[in-house]
Amino acid sequence: ISQVKFSEITQKLIGFYFSAHSSRQAQSFTPKLAAAYKELKDDLEIIFVSSDPDPESFAASFRSMPWPALPFADAASRTALTDRLNHLRKIPRLVIVEASSGRTITAQGCWIISQFGSQAFPFTDSHIAALLRDSVEGKAPKVLGGGECGSHGAHIWIVNNAQPGEMSHQCAICNRSGSGWMYICKDCSYRFHPECADEIGG
Repeated sequence: ISQVKFSEITQKLIGFYFSAHSSRQAQSFTPKLAAAYKELKDDLEIIFVSSDPDPESFAASFRSMPWPALPFADAASRTALTDRLNHLRKIPRLVIVEASSGRTITAQGCWIISQFGSQAFPFTDSHIAALLRDSVEGKAPKVLGGGECGSHGAHIWIVNNAQPGEMSHQCAICNRSGSGWMYICKDCSYRFHPECADEIGG
């Protein structure tokens, strides 16, 4: 099933999964993606885009995947997709695009699937924001030492998805700036990435 025929894809969304056998994070995430795919495969097709260095590593990666892949021999297509959707060469990376238009829905597919599984479908900003709002009440206070701000009392949390090209915001946990989902206090500048909260047990 390794040959991808884009003309035969009938699903509304395509997830381009950039992965490699050498990545421990990918080996941990792939089963989570497979579980979500089992429930969503009528609406979501996953395509493996290998970053493996040789055919043997590609075969080892692909063995555990129930979805199609770009052929390892088609290096030109793999490079073109990587340059377009994963220019930072981050592994693993799951980029969800709209099949009919090629529009990117989200480039944070790995984190979103890890958090919400198949419930993340259809991966739109409004849907993910709703899922995050449901979880922020219990998570944010743990991250911020009880959820109190010295200047105004309790934080009032909103969620925001900063798009590439917009003004980026610095995460209070990792100190990195960039686009993507963040928890933001409505009344002060405190903000953090949801995935950073998960890493420290928030």
